[in-house]
Amino acid sequence: MCTKAISVNIRALSEKLNVPMTAPKGSKTYKGADDVLPTDLTPVITHARPREIQFMRWGLIPSTAMDIKSVQPMFNARAETLDEKVSFKNLIMNSRCLILDAGFYERETQGNEKVEWKITPSEDEFFYKAGLWTTWQDRVSGEITESFTMITCDPSNHPFAKIHDRMPIIMNQAERRLWMNPNANKEQLLSLLKPCSEDCYRITENSRKPVSGKGRQSPPPMFN
Repeated sequence: MCTKAISVNIRALSEKLNVPMTAPKGSKTYKGADDVLPTDLTPVITHARPREIQFMRWGLIPSTAMDIKSVQPMFNARAETLDEKVSFKNLIMNSRCLILDAGFYERETQGNEKVEWKITPSEDEFFYKAGLWTTWQDRVSGEITESFTMITCDPSNHPFAKIHDRMPIIMNQAERRLWMNPNANKEQLLSLLKPCSEDCYRITENSRKPVSGKGRQSPPPMFN
């Protein structure tokens, strides 16, 4: 789920938040394209450096990995098992971040059609999504790669469940402050990992295509 996001205008973001940007580490550069995909660099703010926009690779590479090419990047992390997984359980206390983007896409199949939904902020210009990050260093070249994973939750009994069974953790201002608070305890942090209010986002249809070899059906009612 949530493997395509909408990029933000970095310069405008930096001015709005009144924080500087730090150049990406390593050989990659920020593309600034309309769509942000896994392994792309993405702007984040970490709880260790909350007054600075950094760029990290989408798809967490464990710091213990021997070779970046031999490990499957972890694009998303389930909130329900976050405190159980070896790759994540220590990061929640030491390596939290907010992922900044202007929205994201979800796909679903409806009968004979594939529908892509576009989810964007209802009031703000961008989303703050909860994530975890880490640093990996190449043992040969010494090159450093900072990467993150996006935390998702179960939206059962929530309107978002109409389009997908997983949902990113989108945080409001109060939740962001606690997530960024270096003195927050684990119980407080885990309590934040839940679906956001329906008022925080809007859903619109981005595209509708027939499943290969099948005809087009009448569109369903739009989400408001």
